[in-house]
Amino acid sequence: MHVGQDKLQRYFGPDIAYFVQHSPYFALARPGSAVRFVKQQAEAGEECCLALHAYPFLHIEPLEFFYTCLRNLGALDQALLEALCGLTWRGVVWGAWLAMLEPRSEFVGPLRAARPNPYNDWLVDCAISVIEQRAPPPQHEVFVELAARCRRCLDGVPRPVVLLRLEPTASEIARIERERDHVRSVYAEAGTNAALRCIPGTLAGNYALDYVRWVRSARRGTVLHGISSDFPS
Repeated sequence: MHVGQDKLQRYFGPDIAYFVQHSPYFALARPGSAVRFVKQQAEAGEECCLALHAYPFLHIEPLEFFYTCLRNLGALDQALLEALCGLTWRGVVWGAWLAMLEPRSEFVGPLRAARPNPYNDWLVDCAISVIEQRAPPPQHEVFVELAARCRRCLDGVPRPVVLLRLEPTASEIARIERERDHVRSVYAEAGTNAALRCIPGTLAGNYALDYVRWVRSARRGTVLHGISSDFPS
């Protein structure tokens, strides 16, 4: 279960940006390249079906795209999709693709809100048509069928549990500032090593980490919010 699932909350922007940066959004951005790319991935998924269903215990290079999708699907909820759709056209592209892999009714609202982007409307329209179980625009029928093939490849494959940091609240921001002030005062009085010893276990230290370092620290139990997944290594 995701933190804040009962009440829609905002995820920490840099974590969302990490997901987008490590996705093949460029290959999915335009209809022609998207069809070519997804066709190749669907064929790989079908050919390596047994290996894919052995995830996360087995990883092979031809399935890297599916592993990326699974790691994102492990975190996917309405709040994540809203965050993706609010993060430039790249996030809209990747969010729409994830919604095609795991179509849920609550995703329609964020997708419709992202639609006024003329460059990516086609992909958003495809995602909405999949969720609403209606025919896509005729020129995109091939792409939607390829997405369905990918969705069938992923059917029954376990999703990793992925937690994301939430955007700090006003009270947490105030706490972070107090912690930073304390670190600065320790640095002024006792130097760098003493200041560094003050950071672990603080909220300021938690949010200062980039996503990869935060995940690794969470595995070691040295940050405030943990994560259980294989992402990222």
